[in-house]
Amino acid sequence: MKFSDFFEGWLNESYYANAAKIGKGGDFYTAVSVGSFFGICIAREILRLSVDFCATQELSLDTAASPIASRQNLAANPGKLNLDVSLAKKPQNSAKIAIVEIGSHDGRLLCDIAQAIFTLGGAAALDRFSFAIIEPHERLRELQRASFAESFGDEIALKHFTSAHEAKFKDAIFVANELFDAFKCEAVDGENMLFIESGTAKFAPIKEREILTLARRFGISRGEIPVRYFRFAREICASAQRFYFIAFDYGQMGASGDFSLRIYRNHEVFSFFEVQNLSDFYGKSDLTYDVNFEILRAAFEDVGAVTADFKRQIAALIDFGAVQLLELFMQKSGEKGYLNALLQFNHLRAEFGEKFKMIKFKKGL
Repeated sequence: MKFSDFFEGWLNESYYANAAKIGKGGDFYTAVSVGSFFGICIAREILRLSVDFCATQELSLDTAASPIASRQNLAANPGKLNLDVSLAKKPQNSAKIAIVEIGSHDGRLLCDIAQAIFTLGGAAALDRFSFAIIEPHERLRELQRASFAESFGDEIALKHFTSAHEAKFKDAIFVANELFDAFKCEAVDGENMLFIESGTAKFAPIKEREILTLARRFGISRGEIPVRYFRFAREICASAQRFYFIAFDYGQMGASGDFSLRIYRNHEVFSFFEVQNLSDFYGKSDLTYDVNFEILRAAFEDVGAVTADFKRQIAALIDFGAVQLLELFMQKSGEKGYLNALLQFNHLRAEFGEKFKMIKFKKGL
């Protein structure tokens, strides 16, 4: 069996399809696990980027709503900016910008973004957006619907698509956190590629021209080669007339020169090639690898998108306005709210360091 098929069966047909837990009770943490501050930073950037879709309707981030207590008792969730305002239902507007998360897991990040847009810009800002998730797994769609219902009742509608291919938007801002490390890949070593036979990893000569072409194009003599970035980028570019695409993941720009395949189980890390019995982990633990952002960039640029930014994740969050948001917490939420937000920011800076990156693409803007 080709490794890419083994990878797909392990991760996307078993592990994520069964709604694997993420966070303290799961196999690994993400930036979303730290708290809502990550999503609040992204929301501020989305508000800034939204001006590019309609430059005549600029939003002021200095007129934030008063953070007191929202309809869903967000005061019980430390780190949230809280509102004493119910989200008023607004008429449907075909010109809304779709905020679309891909790889949402339980939907908490998109909830944090929606809440923060309301907090920072008020009901008028919120009404400029619609919310959607691209999610192939029904169990995860159920979790996402439950998260939105718990956070907003029926005040904010959530639309689901099972694939990027079926999603169609005029204007969209896509958000993806740790998505691309879950795309199936091949693993190559020189002129050989990885196969799995009876649960054992073995290398055999590469016979697929696509893999040889990608290995040569990106200078990969040893390491992982994702095989669906290019198709995915085509689908995203076809799904929206104009868009921004903001992605966070771990990896590097260019080939690393070695394998990065690894397994996470209960926050322990295991080298894929050192595991004696893969069946002990198959479909029950996380399997991942470092993203080669050079391949991802090429996939989007090959279909006409433009790379707008690439930098460390923490640097991106600072650019998104993390420092200004901390000041806003101090002004609006007092010392307790500020210290909670600062704790989250420091955790993001310490635990999601050099390896974590942000890349931003755009089309038609």
